[in-house]
Amino acid sequence: MVFSKVHQLDLPSNFPFTEMEAFKVAADSILRPETSVEAWQEYAGATNLIGWRFRNCHEDMERWVGSLNTHGENGDFEEEYLRDRALFGFFTAGLSCIESTCYALLALVNHLTLLNLPPQKMDKWRLYPQDVEKYLLERPETGALKTKLKELTVSDEYERLKQVRDRVTHRSNLPRNQTLGISNNAHQVFAKTISTKLYGEETELTINELFLKDMLAWLAESVRALLVEGARLCEQP
Repeated sequence: MVFSKVHQLDLPSNFPFTEMEAFKVAADSILRPETSVEAWQEYAGATNLIGWRFRNCHEDMERWVGSLNTHGENGDFEEEYLRDRALFGFFTAGLSCIESTCYALLALVNHLTLLNLPPQKMDKWRLYPQDVEKYLLERPETGALKTKLKELTVSDEYERLKQVRDRVTHRSNLPRNQTLGISNNAHQVFAKTISTKLYGEETELTINELFLKDMLAWLAESVRALLVEGARLCEQP
Protein backbone atom coordinates (compact mmCIF):
# COMPACT_ATOMS: atom_id res chain seq x y z
CA MET A 1 0.00 0.00 0.00
CA VAL A 2 1.09 3.59 -0.73
CA PHE A 3 -0.24 6.72 0.94
CA SER A 4 -2.43 8.89 -1.31
CA LYS A 5 -2.13 12.62 -0.66
CA VAL A 6 -5.41 13.21 -2.47
CA HIS A 7 -7.42 10.68 -0.49
CA GLN A 8 -5.42 10.77 2.77
CA LEU A 9 -5.37 6.99 3.04
CA ASP A 10 -3.32 4.05 1.80
CA LEU A 11 -4.12 2.72 -1.67
CA PRO A 12 -2.77 -0.24 -3.69
CA SER A 13 0.61 0.45 -5.26
CA ASN A 14 -0.72 0.22 -8.85
CA PHE A 15 -3.21 3.05 -8.33
CA PRO A 16 -2.37 6.02 -10.63
CA PHE A 17 -1.19 8.38 -7.86
CA THR A 18 0.70 10.83 -10.08
CA GLU A 19 -2.16 11.24 -12.55
CA MET A 20 -4.70 11.53 -9.74
CA GLU A 21 -2.75 14.35 -8.08
CA ALA A 22 -2.21 16.17 -11.40
CA PHE A 23 -5.91 15.92 -12.25
CA LYS A 24 -6.99 17.24 -8.86
CA VAL A 25 -4.58 20.18 -8.99
CA ALA A 26 -5.76 21.09 -12.49
CA ALA A 27 -9.47 20.64 -11.75
CA ASP A 28 -9.24 22.47 -8.41
CA SER A 29 -7.90 25.49 -10.26
CA ILE A 30 -11.10 25.63 -12.32
CA LEU A 31 -13.81 24.09 -10.17
CA ARG A 32 -14.22 26.17 -7.03
CA PRO A 33 -17.04 25.83 -4.49
CA GLU A 34 -17.60 29.58 -4.41
CA THR A 35 -18.12 29.81 -8.19
CA SER A 36 -19.78 26.49 -9.06
CA VAL A 37 -21.27 24.91 -5.96
CA GLU A 38 -23.18 22.07 -7.63
CA ALA A 39 -20.42 21.01 -10.01
CA TRP A 40 -17.77 21.26 -7.28
CA GLN A 41 -19.77 19.08 -4.87
CA GLU A 42 -20.27 16.38 -7.49
CA TYR A 43 -16.62 16.55 -8.57
CA ALA A 44 -15.26 16.43 -5.02
CA GLY A 45 -17.38 13.46 -4.02
CA ALA A 46 -16.57 11.47 -7.15
CA THR A 47 -12.84 12.22 -6.91
CA ASN A 48 -12.78 10.88 -3.37
CA LEU A 49 -14.71 7.77 -4.37
CA ILE A 50 -12.22 6.85 -7.13
CA GLY A 51 -9.60 5.94 -4.53
CA TRP A 52 -12.00 4.33 -2.08
CA ARG A 53 -13.51 2.02 -4.69
CA PHE A 54 -10.11 1.07 -6.13
CA ARG A 55 -8.98 -0.03 -2.68
CA ASN A 56 -12.29 -1.87 -2.16
CA CYS A 57 -11.64 -3.76 -5.38
CA HIS A 58 -8.09 -4.71 -4.37
CA GLU A 59 -9.08 -5.86 -0.89
CA ASP A 60 -11.95 -8.01 -2.17
CA MET A 61 -9.56 -9.64 -4.64
CA GLU A 62 -7.18 -10.44 -1.78
CA ARG A 63 -10.01 -11.92 0.30
CA TRP A 64 -11.20 -14.18 -2.51
CA VAL A 65 -7.73 -15.40 -3.44
CA GLY A 66 -6.84 -16.01 0.19
CA SER A 67 -9.97 -18.05 0.80
CA LEU A 68 -9.62 -20.22 -2.26
CA ASN A 69 -5.91 -20.85 -1.77
CA THR A 70 -6.47 -21.76 1.88
CA HIS A 71 -9.58 -23.93 1.64
CA GLY A 72 -9.72 -25.11 -1.98
CA GLU A 73 -12.60 -27.51 -2.59
CA ASN A 74 -13.06 -28.00 1.14
CA GLY A 75 -14.78 -24.71 1.80
CA ASP A 76 -18.08 -25.04 3.63
CA PHE A 77 -21.20 -22.94 2.97
CA GLU A 78 -19.87 -20.16 5.19
CA GLU A 79 -16.69 -20.00 3.14
CA GLU A 80 -18.68 -20.03 -0.09
CA TYR A 81 -20.69 -17.09 1.21
CA LEU A 82 -17.51 -15.15 2.02
CA ARG A 83 -16.11 -15.86 -1.46
CA ASP A 84 -19.35 -14.76 -3.09
CA ARG A 85 -19.30 -11.56 -1.05
CA ALA A 86 -15.71 -10.90 -2.15
CA LEU A 87 -16.56 -11.35 -5.83
CA PHE A 88 -19.64 -9.16 -5.41
CA GLY A 89 -17.44 -6.47 -3.93
CA PHE A 90 -14.75 -6.82 -6.59
CA PHE A 91 -17.04 -6.38 -9.59
CA THR A 92 -19.29 -3.81 -7.93
CA ALA A 93 -16.40 -1.67 -6.68
CA GLY A 94 -14.55 -2.02 -10.00
CA LEU A 95 -17.47 -0.65 -11.98
CA SER A 96 -18.07 2.03 -9.35
CA CYS A 97 -14.44 3.15 -9.68
CA ILE A 98 -14.86 3.60 -13.45
CA GLU A 99 -18.18 5.39 -13.06
CA SER A 100 -16.81 7.65 -10.31
CA THR A 101 -13.93 8.68 -12.58
CA CYS A 102 -16.34 9.49 -15.39
CA TYR A 103 -18.60 11.34 -12.96
CA ALA A 104 -15.74 13.58 -11.85
CA LEU A 105 -15.03 14.27 -15.53
CA LEU A 106 -18.71 14.95 -16.09
CA ALA A 107 -18.68 17.66 -13.42
CA LEU A 108 -15.62 19.21 -15.05
CA VAL A 109 -16.87 19.19 -18.64
CA ASN A 110 -20.26 20.45 -17.53
CA HIS A 111 -18.61 23.37 -15.75
CA LEU A 112 -16.57 24.05 -18.91
CA THR A 113 -19.86 23.98 -20.91
CA LEU A 114 -18.59 21.18 -23.14
CA LEU A 115 -21.75 19.09 -22.99
CA ASN A 116 -24.49 19.15 -25.60
CA LEU A 117 -27.53 17.59 -23.95
CA PRO A 118 -30.85 17.16 -25.76
CA PRO A 119 -33.97 18.16 -23.78
CA GLN A 120 -34.79 14.59 -22.75
CA LYS A 121 -31.30 14.21 -21.26
CA MET A 122 -31.09 17.47 -19.38
CA ASP A 123 -30.57 15.74 -16.02
CA LYS A 124 -26.80 15.80 -16.42
CA TRP A 125 -26.19 13.91 -13.17
CA ARG A 126 -27.79 10.73 -14.51
CA LEU A 127 -25.34 10.15 -17.36
CA TYR A 128 -23.32 6.94 -17.71
CA PRO A 129 -19.74 6.77 -19.11
CA GLN A 130 -20.99 6.11 -22.64
CA ASP A 131 -23.33 9.11 -22.33
CA VAL A 132 -20.49 11.41 -21.33
CA GLU A 133 -18.61 10.41 -24.48
CA LYS A 134 -21.72 10.69 -26.62
CA TYR A 135 -22.70 14.17 -25.46
CA LEU A 136 -19.26 15.75 -25.31
CA LEU A 137 -19.07 18.50 -27.87
CA GLU A 138 -17.04 17.85 -31.00
CA ARG A 139 -14.20 20.22 -30.25
CA PRO A 140 -10.42 19.95 -30.73
CA GLU A 141 -9.94 20.07 -26.97
CA THR A 142 -12.42 17.23 -26.32
CA GLY A 143 -11.18 14.83 -29.00
CA ALA A 144 -8.66 12.91 -26.88
CA LEU A 145 -11.07 12.49 -23.96
CA LYS A 146 -13.84 11.28 -26.29
CA THR A 147 -11.42 8.73 -27.74
CA LYS A 148 -10.44 7.39 -24.32
CA LEU A 149 -14.06 7.16 -23.20
CA LYS A 150 -14.94 5.28 -26.38
CA GLU A 151 -12.05 2.86 -25.91
CA LEU A 152 -13.24 2.22 -22.38
CA THR A 153 -16.91 1.65 -23.11
CA VAL A 154 -16.35 -0.74 -26.04
CA SER A 155 -13.71 -2.82 -24.22
CA ASP A 156 -14.31 -6.45 -23.24
CA GLU A 157 -13.22 -5.68 -19.68
CA TYR A 158 -15.82 -2.95 -19.22
CA GLU A 159 -18.54 -5.22 -20.61
CA ARG A 160 -17.43 -7.99 -18.26
CA LEU A 161 -17.55 -5.68 -15.24
CA LYS A 162 -21.06 -4.57 -16.14
CA GLN A 163 -22.42 -8.02 -16.91
CA VAL A 164 -21.08 -9.73 -13.79
CA ARG A 165 -21.95 -6.75 -11.55
CA ASP A 166 -25.51 -6.84 -12.87
CA ARG A 167 -25.70 -10.59 -12.34
CA VAL A 168 -24.57 -10.55 -8.70
CA THR A 169 -26.45 -7.34 -7.86
CA HIS A 170 -29.84 -7.90 -9.44
CA ARG A 171 -30.36 -11.61 -10.13
CA SER A 172 -28.41 -14.11 -8.04
CA ASN A 173 -24.96 -15.24 -7.05
CA LEU A 174 -22.75 -16.72 -9.77
CA PRO A 175 -23.74 -20.40 -10.27
CA ARG A 176 -20.61 -22.40 -9.49
CA ASN A 177 -19.76 -25.51 -11.49
CA GLN A 178 -16.65 -26.59 -9.63
CA THR A 179 -13.65 -25.49 -7.64
CA LEU A 180 -10.18 -26.61 -8.71
CA GLY A 181 -6.67 -26.19 -7.38
CA ILE A 182 -3.76 -26.72 -9.75
CA SER A 183 -0.16 -25.92 -8.73
CA ASN A 184 -1.28 -23.30 -6.23
CA ASN A 185 -3.34 -21.62 -8.94
CA ALA A 186 -6.76 -22.18 -7.47
CA HIS A 187 -9.69 -21.12 -9.59
CA GLN A 188 -13.44 -21.41 -9.85
CA VAL A 189 -15.56 -22.13 -12.90
CA PHE A 190 -19.02 -20.54 -13.03
CA ALA A 191 -21.77 -21.88 -15.26
CA LYS A 192 -23.10 -19.97 -18.23
CA THR A 193 -26.51 -18.39 -17.69
CA ILE A 194 -29.09 -16.60 -19.77
CA SER A 195 -28.48 -13.35 -17.91
CA THR A 196 -24.68 -13.42 -17.85
CA LYS A 197 -23.48 -12.94 -21.41
CA LEU A 198 -19.79 -12.23 -21.70
CA TYR A 199 -18.22 -11.16 -24.98
CA GLY A 200 -21.68 -11.18 -26.55
CA GLU A 201 -22.44 -14.84 -25.95
CA GLU A 202 -23.35 -17.22 -23.15
CA THR A 203 -20.19 -18.75 -21.76
CA GLU A 204 -18.61 -20.17 -18.66
CA LEU A 205 -16.55 -17.79 -16.56
CA THR A 206 -13.28 -18.99 -15.05
CA ILE A 207 -11.94 -16.83 -12.23
CA ASN A 208 -8.49 -17.16 -10.72
CA GLU A 209 -5.89 -14.88 -9.18
CA LEU A 210 -4.41 -13.93 -12.56
CA PHE A 211 -7.86 -13.07 -13.94
CA LEU A 212 -8.57 -10.70 -11.05
CA LYS A 213 -5.12 -9.12 -11.14
CA ASP A 214 -5.45 -8.51 -14.87
CA MET A 215 -8.83 -6.88 -14.31
CA LEU A 216 -7.40 -4.66 -11.57
CA ALA A 217 -4.46 -3.69 -13.82
CA TRP A 218 -6.91 -2.78 -16.59
CA LEU A 219 -8.92 -0.73 -14.10
CA ALA A 220 -5.82 1.18 -12.98
CA GLU A 221 -4.80 1.92 -16.57
CA SER A 222 -8.31 2.99 -17.57
CA VAL A 223 -8.57 5.40 -14.64
CA ARG A 224 -5.07 6.71 -15.35
CA ALA A 225 -5.85 7.40 -19.03
CA LEU A 226 -9.07 9.25 -18.19
CA LEU A 227 -7.42 11.36 -15.50
CA VAL A 228 -4.64 12.36 -17.90
CA GLU A 229 -7.16 13.65 -20.43
CA GLY A 230 -9.17 15.37 -17.73
CA ALA A 231 -6.10 17.27 -16.56
CA ARG A 232 -5.24 18.24 -20.15
CA LEU A 233 -8.75 19.56 -20.63
CA CYS A 234 -8.13 22.02 -17.79
CA GLU A 235 -5.13 23.41 -19.64
CA GLN A 236 -7.16 24.45 -22.68
CA PRO A 237 -7.45 28.22 -23.21
